[in-house]
Amino acid sequence: MIYSKENILTANPKRSQIATILQQHTLITDSIIKSSWINAGLDTEKICVYATGGYARNELFIHSDIDLMILYPTQLSTISKKKISQFITVLWDMQLKVSHYIASYEQVKIDVANDLNRYTNFLELRWISGTHLKKHIIDDILNIRSYEHFYHEKSNEIALRHNSYGETSYLLEPNIKESPGGLRDIQAFAWLITRYNYENPRHALNIKMLLTDVESIVLQAHYTYLCYVRWHLHLTAKHNEERLLFEHQKVMAKNLNYEGNNHNAKVESFMHEYYFNIKQNNCLLDILTYQIQKSTLCHELKEIKFTEISSYCVLINGYLDIIDVEILHQRHELLFVIFQQAADIASCKGFTVNSIRYINTFQNEISASRNHTHFKLAFLDLIKNTHNLEKALRFLHRYNLLGAYISDFHRLTGRMQFDLFHVYTVDKHLLMTVKIIDEFNHESSMHTHPLCYKISKKMTDKLSIRLAGLFHDIGKGLRGDHSIKGAKIVTDFCHQHQLNNEQVQLIAWLVENHLLMSLTAQKQDIYTSEVIEDFARKVQNMTRLNHLYLLTVADVIATNPKLWNDWKASLLRHLYFACLKCFSEQNQNYPSNQIAQSAKQKALYLLHNADDKDAVETMWQDWPEQYFLRYEPIVIAQHTREILQNHSELTISVRAFVENKRYEIFIYMKDKPLIVCNTTHLLDKLGFSIAEAQILTTKNQFTLDTYVIFSTQSQIDMTSNIKYALKTVLNSTLAIPKSQKHLQSRRQKQFIIKPEIIFENEMSKSRTRMLIIAKDQVGLLANIANILAQQNLQIQHAKITTMGERVEDVFYITESKNYPLQEKTQIKLRNQILDYLGENNA
Repeated sequence: MIYSKENILTANPKRSQIATILQQHTLITDSIIKSSWINAGLDTEKICVYATGGYARNELFIHSDIDLMILYPTQLSTISKKKISQFITVLWDMQLKVSHYIASYEQVKIDVANDLNRYTNFLELRWISGTHLKKHIIDDILNIRSYEHFYHEKSNEIALRHNSYGETSYLLEPNIKESPGGLRDIQAFAWLITRYNYENPRHALNIKMLLTDVESIVLQAHYTYLCYVRWHLHLTAKHNEERLLFEHQKVMAKNLNYEGNNHNAKVESFMHEYYFNIKQNNCLLDILTYQIQKSTLCHELKEIKFTEISSYCVLINGYLDIIDVEILHQRHELLFVIFQQAADIASCKGFTVNSIRYINTFQNEISASRNHTHFKLAFLDLIKNTHNLEKALRFLHRYNLLGAYISDFHRLTGRMQFDLFHVYTVDKHLLMTVKIIDEFNHESSMHTHPLCYKISKKMTDKLSIRLAGLFHDIGKGLRGDHSIKGAKIVTDFCHQHQLNNEQVQLIAWLVENHLLMSLTAQKQDIYTSEVIEDFARKVQNMTRLNHLYLLTVADVIATNPKLWNDWKASLLRHLYFACLKCFSEQNQNYPSNQIAQSAKQKALYLLHNADDKDAVETMWQDWPEQYFLRYEPIVIAQHTREILQNHSELTISVRAFVENKRYEIFIYMKDKPLIVCNTTHLLDKLGFSIAEAQILTTKNQFTLDTYVIFSTQSQIDMTSNIKYALKTVLNSTLAIPKSQKHLQSRRQKQFIIKPEIIFENEMSKSRTRMLIIAKDQVGLLANIANILAQQNLQIQHAKITTMGERVEDVFYITESKNYPLQEKTQIKLRNQILDYLGENNA
């Protein structure tokens, strides 16, 4: 089909047609630029216009910039400047997205010397119209950088770009152009070869000379696929978008006819193919990296650094080379030994080309050999004794061997997670978890994760925690509870590998209960003895507790590093040490009274300058035990001192953790209706997100309210502003504030989360536990507080658990006389909250 400028922007090409349509789009644009150049009278000037970037490569996508380089000898006359300005204006008026660079030959030399991107553009100049540059000018410009100089600069640029994407291709919203394994990586090798060939015309290279025929065909197919996806991404987004955002994945999966019973299944099929292509790209790019170094940097490699690793493999200039493949055919288990060696040699960057090609043929051998005893022992040894385990597993996964050995891991490769808080595919998340578990043993964790470091250093059984990390989400994608399914899978794996019963039970328990600690800490009132004792009963012993703590912290960080903060860390630490105290008691009951009394004694000691200790102790007698369980003695002393200084009037204490944008607010005042409602409304209005609220009342009817909030603003200390605003509101006559509506985020709009509200009466505490699962939204607690106030209900405690764009919030509430909610009240409240959530999710 021949396209015109009008219909090419809505063209819906098949995969096999993508190269043709890109070329046609380029030719159409060339024709427009040439005629506009002539119409502007520039064809008579000693000026030339060149295409650069993707446009120069005949790869002009729908909404890509049309990159032009306009060059002239020395100076532009006023008339020439006017003509160029008219030329550019005409192109813009025709809705062409032109990005132009105008310079003299001398200025180009300066810019090219200072700007690697400008130099790269010059490498692939394509003449469109005007006076051709003379060869000696091109030579002068390209010779500004030698090939070696260009190679090392481009390699550093690639490393920095990969680092900016966390060294992973498996983000759930990947950048198709810039992510590792994407279009830019393949293009970078073409640039390196172009620059090398310019300097060495007699020894010119091309990609086909560096790869086998099959590898060349596969790489071209993957490049075509990525171009195909990029075209349709532009078509879907209607602008120059390089990220496969969730909203675009859904539309593209449908338009490109991927199979599935629902939107998620279609997206999963689409993205699975995308990740498969990227994974194969990375493998082929490993081969190209080695081949280009070997073929083009010979003089740098004259002094070959050769280290013998074993009788069957050596290290050559940082790449592991398998020199005896026959022994591997005889003893398949040695392959795991080789990967263990590659991981534990810090200078090992990967494998030689011959080794990669041999490894790629080994997948069927692994599948056939995985039931052999020697093979299983070698894999266990790799898991147990490899110092840098994540590196070994990453290499195994990169070359499709990990999935060949653990079939359930293959099922998870490139698997999406539709939960609004994971940022990686399941396979990448599992490898990240293992990596973080191992990092707890490094000296750096002594400061960032001190408790994890302490536990890890004392842990003698590395095998159990590492296997738990690798398998904890292995049940995802199967029907039913993924934790239970995963426990069954890992139990079978452990039995097949002949682990002892104690290890099998521990690993299976960890996989089945890997969410226990985080859910308890984030959703329950961990300052009550009932919650602590229930948690301790489930954990049962110190070994489980230590392993579960490490697994939980690693899992939370590997889910989304941006969601980890010191507040979540403090919740898990509190739960860990509270459980320890249970284990230290003979009856394993939580000694809440002893802990509260100890906190009082220490706080009283810190208040040694107080005028009247008797008054302090009398005041504390009216305070609930929960307050003393929550706060450290130094904070209790600070609150008490401020209350005494204010003569028991309104006291607002704000502790700032500015580097984490976190604040802890304590409010002491005579209790009256609507305090919580107005406080949460104000904090919402000031732009804070509320993570936790604990509402306590003393026997003599004073509030002891605590709020943990996070600022969405920069790291500026807002303590004074918070105090002033709260005092102003709380000293005034309180009324139910007007609920505020907030817009949903881009990501939220793409996920359907049906709101759930679950009630559970806690008769022992004379309160009702209300769980709300919904999309996250600004001001949720404030608006729920409004609804509760309208029904004359009281919040005793609230935990706002934010998981990316989703919340699972827990409210402990009572009716006006401190009774649990009756069924009719629950029904009315549920309907009102669902109405509110429905309006805000629309």
